Amino acid sequence: MHARHFPSTRLRVEACHYRVPGDRTPFDAAKLDRFALPSVRQRTGNFVPCRILWRFCHCSLGLSSTGRAQATETQMASTNMTTASPNPEFIEFAQEVFQRARTGDATTLSRLLEKGLPPNMSNHKGDTLLMLSAYHGHVEATRVLLEAGAEPDRYNDMAQTPLGASTFKGYLPIVELLLSHGAGPEFAPPGGKTPLMFAAMFNRLDIMKLLLARNVDIETRSSDGLTALALARNMGASDAAAYLEAIEAGGGAT
Repeated sequence: MHARHFPSTRLRVEACHYRVPGDRTPFDAAKLDRFALPSVRQRTGNFVPCRILWRFCHCSLGLSSTGRAQATETQMASTNMTTASPNPEFIEFAQEVFQRARTGDATTLSRLLEKGLPPNMSNHKGDTLLMLSAYHGHVEATRVLLEAGAEPDRYNDMAQTPLGASTFKGYLPIVELLLSHGAGPEFAPPGGKTPLMFAAMFNRLDIMKLLLARNVDIETRSSDGLTALALARNMGASDAAAYLEAIEAGGGAT
């Protein structure tokens, strides 16, 4: 059974906090060595301050800045998501990290992860670094994130997983990589669809065959009560529909 983590457990960029994953264990700021500022261990609910990422924008990415990172207890220790004022430099850093994932900058991501960047960091839409890398088809960046501990089944606010997103885009190597690192071939977030449903809907026959080889259930229904075959028919995905029809008819498919 794969652990499922809901999109509420994430870094909220606009509030400069890293929200603790499902095990409720605070992020270990000591991993950052000299790059980490003194860490405040005070917690409210399941939030911890995210000052630990502060130095990255100056020491790791080489971003321009006006003044050094002078984070104070007052600036960064607040854990009130609704009242905290995001610091522009932190926002600049976070946006740059997400852009590195979108563009597949595996080298920079690897360096940041080694220094303690949370692998499940995500933006205000719930898109993790892994989601962005997988969606844009970057195999090496996706590998780096997975090997650093990024959760393959963590989904965004639209109930989309990295596996579902890469299936939608038709990136077979990314799909294979996610599956090899524990992504659930039948996992669907609440209100979402399974990878097989995405493969069927968008006529991704090669990915569909890969998923079926893992004995996924073709009779699983979406929140709308539709099977993968019904979704394929609705979308006019003729190849996928014919393949699933052959399986349902008992004749198999090749």
